[in-house]
Amino acid sequence: MMFLNENEIDARHSFPEMSYVNIVFMISFVIGTSIVIWWRKQRPNGFNVASFLGLWLIPSFIAIFLNFGFFLLTWSIFTLSTWYILFKVSKKVISSETPKMVYRYFLFYHKLGLTVVFFGGLEVFLGHVRFYQRLGYGIETHSSYPFLMICYGLYYAAIGKYFARIAFQRITDKIDSSYLPRYGLDYCTICDSEMKYQHALLKGEDKKVEFDSNELTTLRCSHTFHDECILGWSIVGNMKTCPSCNVKIEMKLSAERFYEKQYRIYEVIQFLVAFVIVWTPIILLSTSVLIGIMKFY
Repeated sequence: MMFLNENEIDARHSFPEMSYVNIVFMISFVIGTSIVIWWRKQRPNGFNVASFLGLWLIPSFIAIFLNFGFFLLTWSIFTLSTWYILFKVSKKVISSETPKMVYRYFLFYHKLGLTVVFFGGLEVFLGHVRFYQRLGYGIETHSSYPFLMICYGLYYAAIGKYFARIAFQRITDKIDSSYLPRYGLDYCTICDSEMKYQHALLKGEDKKVEFDSNELTTLRCSHTFHDECILGWSIVGNMKTCPSCNVKIEMKLSAERFYEKQYRIYEVIQFLVAFVIVWTPIILLSTSVLIGIMKFY
């Protein structure tokens, strides 16, 4: 007959309890994730507001608690500059140059965030294949800076899209007959600036023909916009309808799939970043509280 010592007996008694806790944890996490996805589909406006507030405030609180000075610096610069942009578009009467400034501002942050992600990922790849060591440079491959670059880029690209949607929605409310009096075919409704077509730039035989540096995109509803404007409107700002006629945006020819794929990819990235930073901690905290309550019964 075999005798078990006290430690083995405690281990055998604790094993079923640990398995029970793990099962409850996994079920609770799946249920919590399902609730978040359901909320996102059924009440997108409320979900976006909650995600935006959490994504904007939670990282700053964590940075203050953990004393992440560089993140607080970048977060403060981004917040102050973005709130200035929102102040500009919140005025009762805004300048015709304001929309273009807004689109370029958010498009800049959007591209900057994705560029930082790209170089961070490239740095991770080069470190993984020991590229620098093969060239004779003694650079440590376990540096955390590439991963920080990826996190910073994804965060600011995601939070920038939430801010951009707020700004673009306010601009949409102001795009009416009193704000933009010129709705001719030669004007971009978004930025209220003239679109220079080749046939319209011929000033005479002795005049040099100038071309618009901004390429143009025509929607299926026949409205034409600057590429930069409609890119900021549809992809960065998540606006799905034409600003002139509210018809669903569908690009022509090769641009159609490009815009559609980009919009879906960025929307998924934004949701994943918000889920990891905002909703995952809430789900884990709720699950821990539930398990703690169940231990008393």
